Amino acid sequence: MVALAIYTQRSFETLLFVLTVVYTVASGLWGVVVTDLLQFAVAMGASITLGVMAWFHVGGLQGLKAGFADRGLDWDQTTALLPTDFSLDGPVAVLVVLLGLIWWSAHNIDGGGYLAQRLFAAKDERHATLAYLWFTVAHLVLRPWPWIVVGLAGMVMFGQVEDAETLYPRVMGALLPAGALGLMVASFLAAFMSTVDTQLNWGASLVVNDVYKPLAERMGWHGHDVLASRLAVLLLGAVGAGASFLITDIGSAWLLAFSVTAGLGSVYVARWLWWRTNAWSEITAMIVATTLTFTFSTLHAWHPAEAGEAGITALGVVPAAWLAFPFSAGVIVLISVPVWLTVTLLTPAPTAETLRTFSERVRPGGIGWPAHLRHPGGPDLRALLGIVTGSVAVYGTLLGSGWLLLGHPVWGAASLGLALLGAIGCAAAVRRAP
Repeated sequence: MVALAIYTQRSFETLLFVLTVVYTVASGLWGVVVTDLLQFAVAMGASITLGVMAWFHVGGLQGLKAGFADRGLDWDQTTALLPTDFSLDGPVAVLVVLLGLIWWSAHNIDGGGYLAQRLFAAKDERHATLAYLWFTVAHLVLRPWPWIVVGLAGMVMFGQVEDAETLYPRVMGALLPAGALGLMVASFLAAFMSTVDTQLNWGASLVVNDVYKPLAERMGWHGHDVLASRLAVLLLGAVGAGASFLITDIGSAWLLAFSVTAGLGSVYVARWLWWRTNAWSEITAMIVATTLTFTFSTLHAWHPAEAGEAGITALGVVPAAWLAFPFSAGVIVLISVPVWLTVTLLTPAPTAETLRTFSERVRPGGIGWPAHLRHPGGPDLRALLGIVTGSVAVYGTLLGSGWLLLGHPVWGAASLGLALLGAIGCAAAVRRAP
C-alpha cells in the first residue's frame, strides 16, 4: 500500500509538472504572473484558514499553554525569539553563523534573478518599487504566522512526533472536512506549480539572453527568439524533472543549494558597488563553493561529528562540526571570498563600453566606482533611508504581531509602534523616488 501511495503521488506530481511546463511554454511571463497571482491567493487563503481553525480548536493562547504543559513541553523555550543553548553546535552558534555570514553571502542577497525579471516587466521604476514592497510584506509578514500557529497547535494535538514535518498534514487531516481538505491539498499543488513555472520561465530567459542571443548574432539567426524561449523551457523542464527524482529530502536539497552558492552573494553585492567585479569573480565563487561543498560532505561522511570525543576529522585539524551546515557554509564563505577577490584582480577588467552600459542601466554609486561612472540618480541617503525604514516596518510588523499573538502585549505594541514609524519613513522615501 505504501509503495502504491508513493507511485500515485509521483504520477500526480509528474502530471502537474507537465501541465505547468505546457502553460509556461504557451503563455510566457504574462501567463506565469497571472497564474502565480491566483495560486498565491489560493495558497494563502488556505493556510490562513487552517491557522485560524487550529487556533480556536486548541482554545487559543491559553489552550496552547495548557496543552504544552499537559504534554510536558516547554512553552517559553519553544516560543522564545532567541535560543538559549550556547554550546558550539547549539542553536545560538547556528544563529550567529546564519546572521553573521549566510544572510549576505548566499545567492539570493540581491533578491534573486526571478524577482528581478518581474521588476523589469513593471510599468516603471515606481511600480517596480511598490511591487517589491508588496512582495516583501506578503513573504515575510503574511506567510509565517499561520504556519507557526498550525505547528504549535499540532504539538498540542499530537505531542512530540518522530518527524516534525508531519504535524502540518496531521492537523489538516484532523480539522478539515473532505471538501476543505481537498482545497488545502490544492493550495499545496498551487504553490508547487507556482514555484515550477517561475523557475522555468526565469531559467529560459537566462538561456536565451546569455547563450542563444549572442550565438544568434554571430550566426546571423533572426526572428527565432520566442521559439528559442519555448525550447529552453522544455529543455529545463526535462532536466529539472530528471533531477527531482534524485532528491529524496527537500531539506537536504535546500541545504545543498545554500552551500554550493555560499560566497556567491558577496559577488552579487560587489558588482553593484565595485567597478572591477567581472564574470570571473562569479565563476570562481561558484567553482570554489561547489568544490568545497562536496569535499566537506565526503569528509563528514568518512568521519561524522559524533565519531570520537575529540570531534576531529581525518585531516586532524578541522573540527568535525565545521563540516556540517551551517558551519560548513561559513567556512566556504571565508575561503571563497578571498579567492574570488584575488582572481578578480588577476583577470582583465570589464571594458569601458560594458562599464558605461552598466552604469546607465543600474546607476551605481559609492566610492567603488570612478567619479565619471557614478550616475547622478544613483543610490543616495534617501534610498538608504528607504531601505532602513522599510526593514523596520516589515520586521517590526512580523515580530509585533507574533508577540501579541503569543501573549506579550508590551513587546508587541512597542514593535508595532516602531513598524508604524518605519512605514511612514519608507512611504516618504518612496514618494520622493524618481
